[in-house]
Amino acid sequence: MSTDRFYFSLPPLPWPKDSLKPFLSQEAITLHYNGHHNEYIEKMNSLAQQYPELQGITLEEIVHRYTGQIYNNASQILNHNFFWKCLSPNGGVPTGNIYALIQAQFQSYENFIREFTQRAINHFGSGWIWLIYDPSTKFLMIMDGHDAYNPIIDGYIPLLTLDVWEHAFCPDYQNRKKNYAENFWQVINWNYIETIMQERIFGE
Repeated sequence: MSTDRFYFSLPPLPWPKDSLKPFLSQEAITLHYNGHHNEYIEKMNSLAQQYPELQGITLEEIVHRYTGQIYNNASQILNHNFFWKCLSPNGGVPTGNIYALIQAQFQSYENFIREFTQRAINHFGSGWIWLIYDPSTKFLMIMDGHDAYNPIIDGYIPLLTLDVWEHAFCPDYQNRKKNYAENFWQVINWNYIETIMQERIFGE
């Protein structure tokens, strides 16, 4: 009998795998979720066997305390967990607090889309594009996150992210990252983002 213990688990997707077409196909999501995302989970459980101090603490605590392989795996799990929640088959346009902040800072929702999309297209190498809220300035910011970077390590509140690692878009788009970034706007879960703002920023 195996003595392996599982301290970290793969959370279920918030929607059926075939529900995000044409942004992502069922095959691409299966490869990404059951392959890459799950691989980070398996590696973290292996690391927790090697380093018992990882057992019983959260992924958020791990990314604040560790560097190197431990940080990279924990952060990639957090990034993917968050990315899936940012997506919805019922995507639309933002409303409420997030819409008001985007309008105030980027002059228009269209300008925001343009800037975020361009950042994704121009990002070199592996990583993530983030929309974050900076509690110290009370401003939104679009930022590049290289490799496994997660904004919480710098005190920011993540609101939205796009995975720009090649494994995220190559199965459906090959080298057409521009199309991937443009289609992203069809499937954003703005209700989830608004909930984050109410809970983390406005305290409602």
